[in-house]
Amino acid sequence: MCLTADGQIAIRHNWDNSVYENAVYKEGNIPDFEEYYHTPVCYKYQAMSFDDVLDMLRDHSDIYVMTDCNITQMAQKIVDAAVSYGMPELLDRFIIQIYDESDYDRVKEIYPFEHFVFTLYLLEDPDYVSVVAFCLEKGIPVVTVSADRFAADDGIEIMQEYGITVLVHTVNTITQARTLFQEGVGGIYTDFLLPADMKYIFGEEFK
Repeated sequence: MCLTADGQIAIRHNWDNSVYENAVYKEGNIPDFEEYYHTPVCYKYQAMSFDDVLDMLRDHSDIYVMTDCNITQMAQKIVDAAVSYGMPELLDRFIIQIYDESDYDRVKEIYPFEHFVFTLYLLEDPDYVSVVAFCLEKGIPVVTVSADRFAADDGIEIMQEYGITVLVHTVNTITQARTLFQEGVGGIYTDFLLPADMKYIFGEEFK
């Protein structure tokens, strides 16, 4: 999520990411909400509003949404939007991704979100003992790392030994996903893999 020029929530990673093809904006040329919402993504997909996300959560009780944004900037807007929508209880199905330890308390001061993930990609040389201690203290059961860090960093084992679930980003092939699951990851972030693809790894019992 990021903000439009008029301060509305846009459901996209950032404004200049080339994955959006025709809907690429440079700094100083960020669109207002109307332009954003009415510009098809990759020429054909409908852009999403935050209300569209809340509609999806309302209609599908098994869906959770993980944030990927400057959460200390966005948390209040997320809360305000859910309250304005009339269903603040939907906030209980947001998984708040934090990027350093200070994010946790800053977000909790805004709203008592229940679910958190600690992602380490902004930490150049994380102290895994401290990461584990922080997660255990705050009740954060999941840590996210990059695929490169998972492959190269022995500190991952420390988190797994203490029962922290490790997720890996970004994984877009069945072969890589299979290897990571065999090595004990709890889940992956992916752009393209679908539940049907996971059946090649886990069998038909995968749901």
